[in-house]
Amino acid sequence: MTIPNDGPTIDVAVTIDDAIPGQEPKPGQLQTRDRKYNYSFDPDRVHVTSANTKIVYSLNDSGKDKRFEMSDIFTTDARGQITGVKRTDKNNSIEMYHANTVKQLTVVLVVVKDRKNPQTIGLDPQVTNDPTP
Repeated sequence: MTIPNDGPTIDVAVTIDDAIPGQEPKPGQLQTRDRKYNYSFDPDRVHVTSANTKIVYSLNDSGKDKRFEMSDIFTTDARGQITGVKRTDKNNSIEMYHANTVKQLTVVLVVVKDRKNPQTIGLDPQVTNDPTP
C-alpha cells in the first residue's frame, strides 16, 4: 500500500521525566497513571486540517542520557485515517500519516520504553481533525 505523503508535517515534542513523589507535575505536564513519570506534548493537542498530514512525535532528550525510546503507537482509528506508523531517528521519534477524510477524535497511545527501568510507558496525546470540504 502506498502512503500519500503530499501533506504538511506536524512535529510534536515529547518530554518525559521521573515524577517526584508527593509533588504535583509542573503546569502543562501530565502524569502517568502509576504516578512514576511526568510528561508533556508540545503542542499539547494535534489538530489536523489538511489531507495526508504527517504527525511526528519526537522525544525531547536534549542533554539527557537517551534513557527513553519510542516503541509504538496504538489508536482507536476505526475509519482508516491513520496509516504508515514507523519509528525513525534511532527510535527517538515515531511518525504516522493522517488521511483527514472523516471528522473524528482519534484516541492515540504513544508507547515509550524506559531503558533505565525495563518497562513501557503509555502517553495519551489528543488528536482531532477537520476534513477540508
